[in-house]
Amino acid sequence: MAPDYLRNAILTSYMQAKLCSAVYGGRCEVAELAAELHCHFRWIEAGSNCAGVLIFDDHIHLSVCGTNDRYDWMQNFDTKPSHGMLLGAHRGFCHGAEELRTSGQLSEIRRMVSGFPRRPLILGGHSAGGAIAQLLSLDSRLSPREVVTFGSPKVFTDTSSVVYKAYPWECFRFVMPGDPVPYMPFDILAAIRKRPRYAHAEPAWVLREDGSIRTNETNWLRVAFNVWNFGVVSIPALFRSKSWIAGKHAMSRYLAAISKGAEKYEN
Repeated sequence: MAPDYLRNAILTSYMQAKLCSAVYGGRCEVAELAAELHCHFRWIEAGSNCAGVLIFDDHIHLSVCGTNDRYDWMQNFDTKPSHGMLLGAHRGFCHGAEELRTSGQLSEIRRMVSGFPRRPLILGGHSAGGAIAQLLSLDSRLSPREVVTFGSPKVFTDTSSVVYKAYPWECFRFVMPGDPVPYMPFDILAAIRKRPRYAHAEPAWVLREDGSIRTNETNWLRVAFNVWNFGVVSIPALFRSKSWIAGKHAMSRYLAAISKGAEKYEN
């Protein structure tokens, strides 16, 4: 992978990670981040879903908040296939994306994205927020330049993942070792509940604690990934404590790791 491409991807993803972390603190924390970065901000709320927006002179970052209350959990567990935004995608996440898309609060962002001079949009989120962001990117009036997710669960069936890959934006899907959420919904539970098996549309960028990233997957690594998914992560994660999962999956962990990676390019 070209060094310049990797540098731009990491620095873009680092800014998205900072916003992803801020949205969990609500409107005030996004406002504080915007003041620190000398840019404008917007706060969007629709139903049980919310998002923060940073508006720079030449680009825009929008981050969808991940699971934050009991209504979000209900959305996460609605694993039936959707007949809405993208046929066969996770219905709960489609519902979240649809609430944001139809709320009317994105109209200003759409005008900026399509205006002159055009401001490209970087769209993303952590956990369920990343899943919703992927589906929100299907709004043709947003036309994101990149979609960046951290620890996002699976969103697509095999068919809908092929459709999603055909879209033109770049996708950076970050996963940290030990985080079980990117493997959800688990294949074993899909079989038990007679639900479709979900998948990711893009390969993982494996982010390590020291900020290093592995972006290439050989055939044997893909086989190892599938074995790890089913045998090492999926089943034991069902019996792990809530605090263990929260620690491995925390946005603060992703932010700390990617900030170390960004330091190598900022200095």
